[in-house]
Amino acid sequence: MITTITLNPAIDKIVDINNMTLGAVHRVSHQVESLGGKSINVARLLSGFNCDTKAVCFAGKDNFDIVKLHALNDHIPLEPIIVPSSTRTNVKIVEPDNNYRTTDINEIGFTVTEDKLNDMTALIKTCAMESDYLVLSGSLPKGVPSNYYKQIASDCKTLTHVIIDADGEVLRLGIEGSPFLIKPNIHELESAYHQSLDTDEKIINLCRSIIKEHHIHYILVSMGGDGSILVSEDFVLKAEILPVKVVSTVGAGDSMLAGMIFGLSKPENLNIKKRLKIALSYGVASSSIAISTKEHVAITEKDLIATAQTVTIHEL
Repeated sequence: MITTITLNPAIDKIVDINNMTLGAVHRVSHQVESLGGKSINVARLLSGFNCDTKAVCFAGKDNFDIVKLHALNDHIPLEPIIVPSSTRTNVKIVEPDNNYRTTDINEIGFTVTEDKLNDMTALIKTCAMESDYLVLSGSLPKGVPSNYYKQIASDCKTLTHVIIDADGEVLRLGIEGSPFLIKPNIHELESAYHQSLDTDEKIINLCRSIIKEHHIHYILVSMGGDGSILVSEDFVLKAEILPVKVVSTVGAGDSMLAGMIFGLSKPENLNIKKRLKIALSYGVASSSIAISTKEHVAITEKDLIATAQTVTIHEL
């Protein structure tokens, strides 16, 4: 079982606009709407990979029918805790005529009360005892303290493999909970540690210091066109990007994490380095397929495995 936790989900509305100009009136050339939030995106993909998955989340009461419909349409196995107000709507503006530049307009969302947060914490701990992996990903709504991922990681790390994908203070504090794996992109890692990481050596040195200080097993850093680096205490793997046409970067990092988790969850009788190479190749493949499509689409296990075989990974 893989359980994903989404504390601040959203209804994602992705719109294409050409000749984007601030202050002007625009016509949308294409749009799609789906249930979003980083861990929701991970759960959607894992479900398509035929993984036993549960998507735990908060959801607003006022528009829960819409949330539930999107979850059913995308085969997302939702397990919600209902809170007052509405689940937020996030608009992602994609400019096809400007190298598919994407602008996010994210609403604040609902406020979580202490009793609802206590309900969530209890549910997460129950799920952790039943899960091989527990994914904490995305932003926190109002009412949830910035150290919440740290708290959950600390409480659950002996029960399951905790994975954190966040940014800013939430990432920095979450690291202190000693999760199994973190997956920042290069900008999130630079921001969290106030460093310029313009070489592989700098990235590796920082990751190794984090691993040593906080007893983290693995750090996966995505670097856009520069590929991705997986750092452990004992070895470093670097994956090159696949030469695909970038249509949209929406959800690319979530797709990489889903592919990586899929690879880790496969019961392969391999040594850890070979297993991680395969998992990283799945992560790159999943992300590459995602950025070559306009919207959240299902990726089949067959397509994922076939694409993963074309990924180049070498040890640094």
